[in-house]
Amino acid sequence: MTEYKTEVEEAPVVFDLSTIELGLTQDARDIMKYFDDTVFVIESHIDDYESWVEELLVKTTYGYEHEEFRNHPVYFKFYEDSKEVNFLPLKMFLFNAIMWYPQLQLDADWLRDDLIVPQTLASKVVPKFIKGYFDEFYVLPYREKVSNYFLNEILSDTIHMLATLCHMFYNFLGLSISIEVFMDLAKRIPEFNQLMHYQLDDTKQPAEIEKEAEEASRRQWDLILSDEKFNLIKPLEATGTLKRKQLAEFDTVMGLKPDIEGNTIPHPINRNWIVGELNDITASFINDISGRKAAIINNEFMGSAGHILILTAILCNEAKLSHKVEDCHSPNATPMTIRSKTHLQRLMDRYYRFSGEQDYHVIEETDEHLIGETVWLRSPATCCSPDGRI
Repeated sequence: MTEYKTEVEEAPVVFDLSTIELGLTQDARDIMKYFDDTVFVIESHIDDYESWVEELLVKTTYGYEHEEFRNHPVYFKFYEDSKEVNFLPLKMFLFNAIMWYPQLQLDADWLRDDLIVPQTLASKVVPKFIKGYFDEFYVLPYREKVSNYFLNEILSDTIHMLATLCHMFYNFLGLSISIEVFMDLAKRIPEFNQLMHYQLDDTKQPAEIEKEAEEASRRQWDLILSDEKFNLIKPLEATGTLKRKQLAEFDTVMGLKPDIEGNTIPHPINRNWIVGELNDITASFINDISGRKAAIINNEFMGSAGHILILTAILCNEAKLSHKVEDCHSPNATPMTIRSKTHLQRLMDRYYRFSGEQDYHVIEETDEHLIGETVWLRSPATCCSPDGRI
């Protein structure tokens, strides 16, 4: 009798969410134990400080997404013979370790407790706070002791390390936007989905079309912020990182665009970058024209920081600093009225004189009597050194 082997169908593999390890990994626990058993001596890392900070950042990749891990205490002291041992949560220790880098480069013998940014100030760590920290501990005390080039170099390195730290935080905390955020909102909120597919009435007047697009964008923004569940747009809005108008063309409707002369093209682009994009020749042509208009208009109208940057680039295009001549003795100073105390601080260390005077003086932080006065400043723009020109 012939025996036939019957194939037994294997049961399909079912994805079981409960099998995923959602807690701390063993590697993360080992790193936490390493922090428990270690007292970091900042002084001992002077020669390899950047590498040491980088090593600490790498260690955060093993568990930073867990609050227990990123708030785990890290113990440290500035010098080997220090008796007092300080501690900070890991996330604040990383921030502090980066902020101490300039001090180690400028004067490693003067590390002190007032350099520590405590956990209580974590919510105030914004660009303005960092600038104030740099000014108080590094710029004002050392601006007359070291060259501006060296000071700027180490502050630039510090900012680079801070940027790396922030980048890693965003990755692990999910503080970035992907298409999945909008897909989830569209599935859960029917009105949001409708607004993503919004169509403007192109028979209306341009002013009416713009008003209609504005109302649709505002309504969609309100739906995002009033969402009962957490979505990744909320923290970006709360911190001012993302604004409604920045998102309007991406998830609502592109609407009307201007031509190069500033006239509104009376044909709205009835799609956004998520739904439809520029899927016809007309929409692509109109968008390209408006892009040229934006490039032209930004040459005259832009934010103050960007405007100063482009003017500086234009003025310095044909000039370079001399490495041989310290004083060109140019008679051509430029007049400037000092408007406020903040303006005065920005002009510190610049050489000035009053109208009719020959001798120059150096602007100090305490020269508040200059506020409201018009002074004549030495300027690289009027340099007469032949070695300073290309």
